[in-house]
Amino acid sequence: MNFKYVFVLCFLLQLKYADSSLTVQAEPGAVEVGVTDSLNVTCVYSHENSTLDIVTLVSLTLTLSNDAGLTFKDLATIYNYPENLTNHISDDNFTTSGFLDPQQRSEFSLKWLKPSLHETGQYKCIATGLDRVGRYVTISAFLDVTESDRIKQLEHRLNTLETVLTTLNNTLSERVARLEYIQHTVGDVLFSHSFVHNNKAYSLTRQLYRNIDVARLACQLYGGYLVELDDAGEYTALVNFLSTFTHMDGVFISGTDEGSEGVWYQFQSGQLMPFLDWGPTAPNGGGVQNCVVMWRVEGWKMFDDPCYNNTGNLHAVCEVPLAVQP
Repeated sequence: MNFKYVFVLCFLLQLKYADSSLTVQAEPGAVEVGVTDSLNVTCVYSHENSTLDIVTLVSLTLTLSNDAGLTFKDLATIYNYPENLTNHISDDNFTTSGFLDPQQRSEFSLKWLKPSLHETGQYKCIATGLDRVGRYVTISAFLDVTESDRIKQLEHRLNTLETVLTTLNNTLSERVARLEYIQHTVGDVLFSHSFVHNNKAYSLTRQLYRNIDVARLACQLYGGYLVELDDAGEYTALVNFLSTFTHMDGVFISGTDEGSEGVWYQFQSGQLMPFLDWGPTAPNGGGVQNCVVMWRVEGWKMFDDPCYNNTGNLHAVCEVPLAVQP
């Protein structure tokens, strides 16, 4: 026998085509691992749309490639002699269904429950049939099922956010360290002496002040405020501290009745002053002496004094954060 003719005969007995009569569909078209409940891949063949002279459809086979179409593995096949479904893999999360009509419309589906990345890739549907002269004709259709971009986008955004947060945290740490350095430096410039009482820190300003607003600003620059005396114990501790100095006349503390004559309240908290220890005849300044000053010559008793253009040799006592006292 002439082998050349045998080869030609075999070639004619099985021809492969691409044809619009065969389609493969997937729902959904992308898998979101851990979120997607099921993946349905359906192969449909319709004689009406065929451009080939296929008389009888013999089988539909679904295959899957995980390496970009280099190799395909058979998943399942449906035949018409007799109609029979054959699964080529064993998987509890894998089911098949369908029907095959040799001369009409045929449909073959497989379903993955809780699909993983192993179920993504290129699906190929293969339709095999006979033409009018009994030759086998093979038609193929392809569909890519991918991993959902949303997970990748979220991962990318999270990675980007983590990088941004790390950068911000490093920048913040550097700036906090710088601010702490500046704060301590400012503290050395602003304050001369400090003491601690009942977990509160107090600092005495170096500068003299004639304006209580400027004194308050000096305290605020260091993260504090003019001392607010809440009780006799705190007042006594402050008096004991101030009694060690002889170079000043007095100190501003937090207290004013400006706008509410005779009613004394604190600047920072806005509350009424819970403790007052007035000196002799005080308060007696009426509407022109609206701030509280403690005077050394009066045993550090409290007096109402002018808030502005005060002629005394006045410092200020600031209540500052315990962690940053100078």
